[in-house]
Amino acid sequence: APGGAAFQAQARELHTNWHRRQAAKDEGVLDGFVQRDDARTTVMLCNFPFDYTRDMLIQDLDQEGFAGAYDFVYLPFDFKTRKCLGYAFVN
Repeated sequence: APGGAAFQAQARELHTNWHRRQAAKDEGVLDGFVQRDDARTTVMLCNFPFDYTRDMLIQDLDQEGFAGAYDFVYLPFDFKTRKCLGYAFVN
């Protein structure tokens, strides 16, 4: 399977952390919830065409000047239709 177990673990952690931040935000306690020494941020990109691929996303990121600036790219797709779901996460 593309990505393997390590990739799936990263995706699960990303999903779990997002829900924790949302819960903290809802309770008004987001300040100081996540403190890191580095400045890494995960962004969600939306509105991709359904025939877009992870390789196309990486190529576009590199062409826009982000080559080497990211360490994680997740573009989920439907296994049945083999089409992306229209959004991606980039760390």
